[in-house]
Amino acid sequence: MEKLYSEKYLINAIPQNSSLLSESGNVVDIPVLPNNFNITNYDFYNEYPKNLSKHLLTADNIIVPSRRIFKNYHYKYYQHLFDTSLAFQEIKTFSPTNDLLLNSENAEETWSVFDHPTIRIFKKLQTLTTDQYEKLL
Repeated sequence: MEKLYSEKYLINAIPQNSSLLSESGNVVDIPVLPNNFNITNYDFYNEYPKNLSKHLLTADNIIVPSRRIFKNYHYKYYQHLFDTSLAFQEIKTFSPTNDLLLNSENAEETWSVFDHPTIRIFKKLQTLTTDQYEKLL
């Protein structure tokens, strides 16, 4: 990946020893070395919403590694993540291009998901209860 995604940028955005919730299945692996994080890769394709509230309880941060799942599948999770109802707030966005003519998230999926993904990092503002998470999901 480009220098934009180098470990030092991601490590500086997330405190060491944090618990991270990310996505698995056909998305880019995020370079988070040295690996001083507890990373849970949640399989939205096969698991949603099973056990997601449990992972939200323990996550300090959420990483959305590309637009693939939230643009193609309309899970309530993303609606509530982006509007802060899940009590996480976006703190950092890593966008691979600054091209005024091309927004990489509107480009063809191979380009925007695998070659030039926009990565978002969310920080937990407060912990909701399991029941609160489950009602939102």
